[in-house]
Formats: sequence, structure tokens, C-alpha cells
Amino acid sequence: MCSSGSWSTALPTFVTNDDLSFSSDPAAMRRVAHLLQREYYSSTPAQPGEAVLFRLSTPHFGVANTMPQGNRVVLFGLLSPSPEPGQDALQVFPWLYARYAFGPRSLEYALSLVAGRAFRPLSRMLADEGPAMRDEAEACLRTWDLFTVYRSP
Repeated sequence: MCSSGSWSTALPTFVTNDDLSFSSDPAAMRRVAHLLQREYYSSTPAQPGEAVLFRLSTPHFGVANTMPQGNRVVLFGLLSPSPEPGQDALQVFPWLYARYAFGPRSLEYALSLVAGRAFRPLSRMLADEGPAMRDEAEACLRTWDLFTVYRSP
């Protein structure tokens, strides 16, 4: 941490779960999907010079900047024995996890899109995956009559 008055990355309060971090089996993913809810994560006040270390596959998320004096500054680094570039390029947002675990037409997927709407999942999908994936997500929202809720502030 480089700024005074900021908070750490939110990390899990539960024991490491390999199914959540590594599984691509939809049944296993469904069993642990509830662990992506914010209630299972904690963030603490952080002071300049403090470090937060965790495995790259650990589910985590940034918290809002609440510093009264402006922007926070955080230095991120990746330590790995592998020389391969782009090891941290893949981000699996909660709505993508729900898509893989429950399917692209599921209510769980639609609800996760709504829950993450502040992060503009449809726009991210358009930029990252293209119009087909964005259109599929929008169709899921419309199927469950949640598109208007997604678009609400």
C-alpha cells in the first residue's frame, strides 16, 4: 500500500477452496458459487508500506476508495516461477463464474449480471468477448424480465 487511509483488497474469510479457484466442472462450481457473495469477504484498513499477499487464484475484489484526500495508490506485483507472460490476464468476474456454473440462460446468471451492474458487465463483454456474448447476456436478462432492473441506477 502506498497511500494513507485506504483499505485492502477484499479477501475471503473462508478456508481456501480449490473448486472455487480451479474447477471447470459446472456441478462443482455450482456447489461453491455461494462463496462469491460479498458477505464472505473482508477488507481491512491498510497503511503505507503494508503488503497483502495471496495466491493469484484466490477470489478477491477491490473495494471503493473512501479516502477523503483523493486517489489511493497501490502497487500490484506478480511473483511466479514461470517466465510465461500474461499469467494474470484472465479475470473471471462473478457473472462469468455464474455463466459457466449455471449456464448462459439461467436465472443465477441473470441475477449475477444485475448484482454486478455497477461494473457494466454487458459493456465489458462487448469489449472483451464481442457482440455475440453481450447479446446472449442481454437475452438472458430479458428472458427473466431483469433487463430493466439491470439498466436501473
